[in-house]
Amino acid sequence: MASSLKVEQVQSRADRFTPVPPHLTRLSVSRRIWNGVRIDITEFWGKGEVCNHLCFESQVRLSGLIEEVGGHCEPRLLAGKRCPIDYTPRHMHFAPAGMGIWGYSPDLRYLKHITLVFTRAGGARR
Repeated sequence: MASSLKVEQVQSRADRFTPVPPHLTRLSVSRRIWNGVRIDITEFWGKGEVCNHLCFESQVRLSGLIEEVGGHCEPRLLAGKRCPIDYTPRHMHFAPAGMGIWGYSPDLRYLKHITLVFTRAGGARR
């Protein structure tokens, strides 16, 4: 019986950010898939205000900030509407499938972010 616990390196999702959103100067994405969960670790370098749509809107995901430099970063349900929850460093957020999320920072310099994307087939057991 083959193990489903094997960690596999796959191509990054950096192409989803082409062209790179305004004020981002560089981005790096590292991706792994493990047991039906896709894990992306994304690093952004920027200079100024950034508001970009986060990927995987059609899937269930859990995201968290690992590190941030510059202005605080917040998740938003609408690009132009501030998050109603007070800012907390290294926060996490959960988003069900079908819910769009935007990442906003008034003065981003560096951000390291992790997203766990749960595939529908990943949780099925026989």
